Parts: sequence; C-alpha cells; structure tokens
Amino acid sequence: MSISSLVATFLELANLSLAGNQLGSFSDLNALSPTTGRGGIMNGCLSGLTSLRKLILMGNLLRPHVKKDGQMGLHNYLFEVVRRFPSLEVRDGEVIDAAMEGTIVATVAAAPNRSQSMVEEEMMAKPLDTLSPQPPLPIGI
Repeated sequence: MSISSLVATFLELANLSLAGNQLGSFSDLNALSPTTGRGGIMNGCLSGLTSLRKLILMGNLLRPHVKKDGQMGLHNYLFEVVRRFPSLEVRDGEVIDAAMEGTIVATVAAAPNRSQSMVEEEMMAKPLDTLSPQPPLPIGI
C-alpha cells in the first residue's frame, strides 16, 4: 500500500506509525496532510488525515537533524509536523504542548506564505517548556 492510498482507505485514521520507513523529507508526508501537498481543500472539503491524533516518525531520516541541530532542530521538526497535521496531540510518543501547537497553527494560518525561518525566529524568542523530556505515552496502534 502506498502512503498516499492511506488517506482514501482510512479516512478517520487516528493513530499512525511510520517508524523506520526511510522518510527523508517532510514533503514525503504531504500526501497525508490536510494542509499541504495533495492534502488540503479539494472540492470544498478537507482531504488528508484530518482525524490524526498520534503520529510516530522515529527511525526516519527526518529525525537526525533534531539531535544534530539541538533546539533549532527540535523547533524545525515540531513546526513541520504540526503545520502538516494540526490535529496531532502526540508526536513520537510525546504530548505536543498546546501553547506551542497553537502558536504554530495560528502563525501558519495568519501568514501561510511566511518563510519557516521567520516563524522559527519568533518561536525561538519565546521560552518553551516543550523542550524538557516528557515520558512516552502508551500508544496502541
């Protein structure tokens, strides 16, 4: 099954693990996203995984930048995931901080064409509690 066929087959999918699937770019997720790529508004309706609450991306090429780039890498990773899946509550077994998610979603909605670096600069200027490790949640997928 291709990644894009998940949307048509599982319209109400809430939990998804793509761990260890060699995803090398955030654009690989666009077919699943209700906000980017082939997801989005089609015929007046949202397409993409609009009900997605839990997403696991560990073991993909997307994640090494988080460790290598430190706080900025974490901000970039979180930004890219949340802007593609604003309904997410849990990413890689960690609860997404509601304030951070709200900032990302509001910023993208207010200025969808703003560069990511401008958004990151705003996010970096604010203190974040989301960087402290959180215990993983049990996820039944």
